[in-house]
Amino acid sequence: MESIESKCTELREMWTPHLQVGSLLLGPEGHGLHLADMLAVAVLDRSLSLLRAFLRLVEDKNMVSAAILCRCQLDNAIRFFATSLTDDPGLLVKDVLAGSPIRNFKDRNRVKMTDSHLTSELAKLVPWVPTLYEQASGYVHLSEQHIYNSLGQADESGTQVIKIDGQDGSRWTPDACVQTIHSFSSATRLLLEVVEMWGKSPKRAAEGGGVLVEGQASSTHR
Repeated sequence: MESIESKCTELREMWTPHLQVGSLLLGPEGHGLHLADMLAVAVLDRSLSLLRAFLRLVEDKNMVSAAILCRCQLDNAIRFFATSLTDDPGLLVKDVLAGSPIRNFKDRNRVKMTDSHLTSELAKLVPWVPTLYEQASGYVHLSEQHIYNSLGQADESGTQVIKIDGQDGSRWTPDACVQTIHSFSSATRLLLEVVEMWGKSPKRAAEGGGVLVEGQASSTHR
């Protein structure tokens, strides 16, 4: 069985891939940025913030809060995936910058890109997404998971200890912790894959992303 520490080490090693994907988007000086690259950079930056916070919560034995971040990380992947469902990702980003929720934007089939729609579309490529979405959402909103965390497992006499201490309950066994860390890792890998696909997409290049801007190359060498 994998240990909590080995899974955390695996997460720490994901820091460099974030920077590698970011360099794919930002590229050398003098190369243009697509408007959707702005959203991609924000997603990568947010992902690293979540990764740092997740590791800190695991170390602090606060898995009830760490589990919430699985949903936040999946949100990163799902919402950036929305850029692949429209023929004008730049317009989508303009709307986001103007404060409009992604759920108000319609995909190329004229369907509003709600979380439910985005999840079902991504599930066609990654089948486990809806399951993780539902499980992680159980920690975002007050649910039975929080009740279970406050109730200790019954002993041989059937007695249960009820706690109010802000710590992980007895149900957070090492196996349960490892599974949650694995879920966060999976959401993080998915995010990196989705953003990298955009960075390498012909559409991005065709619309000026990563393309050398005329007149810029010489100015960077002055």
